[in-house]
Amino acid sequence: MTKHPPTGGGRHMRCNMKIKILALAALAAVCIVCVHLGAPYAADIAVLLLMCLAVALIIKAHQREAALVERCETDSLTGLKNKACCDRLVEEKYPKLESVGVIFWDINQLKAENDRLGHLAGDQLIRKMADSLVAICDESCQAFRYGGDEFLLISENASEAQLKSLCGKWCGSTDISASFGYAYGSGSEIRDIIARADSNMYQAKKC
Repeated sequence: MTKHPPTGGGRHMRCNMKIKILALAALAAVCIVCVHLGAPYAADIAVLLLMCLAVALIIKAHQREAALVERCETDSLTGLKNKACCDRLVEEKYPKLESVGVIFWDINQLKAENDRLGHLAGDQLIRKMADSLVAICDESCQAFRYGGDEFLLISENASEAQLKSLCGKWCGSTDISASFGYAYGSGSEIRDIIARADSNMYQAKKC
C-alpha cells in the first residue's frame, strides 16, 4: 500500500476553529464593554452576532461529524457500506423491523484470481461484484462489503419470495462466479439470520 505524506488539511481546520473561537471571545468581550458603557443597542447587535456565530459553529461541527461517520462506514474500494456500518445497523435499526431478509455472497476462487492475474484484477472483480449488488437493490435493500470477498444484502420487511427474486435478478445480470445463501425472519433475530445466510452460502459452495 502506498503511503502518502500528510497534508495540511487537519492543521487548516484547527486554525479555522481557533479563529472562530477567538471571534466568539471577542464578540463576548464587546457585549460586556457595551453593557458597561451603556450602549444597549450595540450590545444587542453584538449578542445577535454572537448567537449567529455560535449556531454556525454547531452546524459545522455536526457536518464534520457526519462526514467522519460516512468515511468510517464506507468501503474505500467499492463505495458500499462496510461491516462497521452493518454492525451498527444490526444493533440500532434492523431489530426494530417486523421482518428482514439477508443474502450472503462469497466470490469463488478470488485468491486464485489474485495469484493468477494479480491483485489489481482481484480488486476489479470485487468492484464488479459490488456494482452487481447495487444494480439489484431498491429502496428497501442495503448492500454491504462484509469482508474481503464477502458481501451482504439486507432487505427490510422481506419475504422468501422477494429474496428468491433478488437472487434470480443477480444471477441473470452478471457472469461473476460467487456462492450465495439467504435466510429471513423477524428483525429481532437479525444476528441469527445473518449466521444462517452465511451457513447456507457455505453449504452452496460445497455443492
